[in-house]
Amino acid sequence: MKQTAVLLFVALLLFGCTSVPKKGDGESAEAVSKAEIEIVEEKGQVIQEEAIPEKLALLTREYSYYGDGLLDTYIVFTYSEDTAELLKEEFYNNLNELTQTVSYEYNNGSVFQKVTHDPKGKRNFYRVYSYNDRSLLESESRFDGEDNLQTVSEYEYDDSGNRMKWSLYDGSGAMLAFNTYLYEGKKNIRIDFFNPSGMLEKYSVIEYDADSNKVKESLYLSSNKLENFTLYTYEDNMLILESSFKGTEKHIRSASYEHDQDGSIVRIKYLNKQKKIIEIKEREYMYIKI
Repeated sequence: MKQTAVLLFVALLLFGCTSVPKKGDGESAEAVSKAEIEIVEEKGQVIQEEAIPEKLALLTREYSYYGDGLLDTYIVFTYSEDTAELLKEEFYNNLNELTQTVSYEYNNGSVFQKVTHDPKGKRNFYRVYSYNDRSLLESESRFDGEDNLQTVSEYEYDDSGNRMKWSLYDGSGAMLAFNTYLYEGKKNIRIDFFNPSGMLEKYSVIEYDADSNKVKESLYLSSNKLENFTLYTYEDNMLILESSFKGTEKHIRSASYEHDQDGSIVRIKYLNKQKKIIEIKEREYMYIKI
């Protein structure tokens, strides 16, 4: 029962996050929230448009509001002036009180340590990252504030750099879960979720349009019963709507996306099954030429 609960937790976090980690991303889906996943994926996004130089979009602030528009929390991002590497994330509540700080340390352009501190500067936990000779994330080790190893994530890739396997272990080295990935060219079309004994628990199937945009992701039980699915809608190849359903048709939540003229997401509205706004995120960026 405990093993199944761990696997379900991992599956929920990884469902919808299928990109191969990039140099400097330094975070696995196993241990981060959906918001953190979005930030990691968008950090360092290169925007290309006609008649303008290539630019790097750096997320500088993210505000989270309740559905009625009242501020809940916000995050401030600080970057290196020389390398544009993310150095620090500061989390604040609606009273402008610091609640948490996350700092990043780099080695040869890749994150090798991410440390989380409480408002008084006490270290709560940290993660250490290692990379293979192709600069692809190979392992992530999570420690508590007393340097006790909590979990280890390990990643395997094919010759093209596609992630083929993700394995999660506890601090003693016992496996908790693992996933395998199937590709069609560079497109990840399936993820299989296994329990520690190697039994398939769930799997997701990902579909794409002619422009290689993900348009549907479906999560199935090992019995092939559809558990839920998410539809993705685009306009000019930019994501504008994400709709999730339970089973074959019951709508459970959605998110709408707004972009600036450079294509960066500046506003996300989260709606419940009654299509009532329950959360709004607004983002600010700075752009630098590369």
